[in-house]
Amino acid sequence: KGPMLAGLISLAISTLGMAFIRNAPLLCFCRLLQGVAAASTWVVGFAMVNDAFPADDGLGLAVGIIFGAHTMGSLVGPVMGGFI
Repeated sequence: KGPMLAGLISLAISTLGMAFIRNAPLLCFCRLLQGVAAASTWVVGFAMVNDAFPADDGLGLAVGIIFGAHTMGSLVGPVMGGFI
């Protein structure tokens, strides 16, 4: 839980930093931090799912649902953003 919480907090701080900083080097640093935090939450999230579901008891279904939701968000998100 600790690495996930650290990644989510870093993601929130970097996103807020990108919203309010008007300096290009700091903006690039916040984007770098945002990418690292997002990657860490993705990896730790999969590790948490792997711990929650044994390999023979629904792990494939759980990972399939995660990838399906991620793909659906990638497809629907830009369209919804265009409407908003």
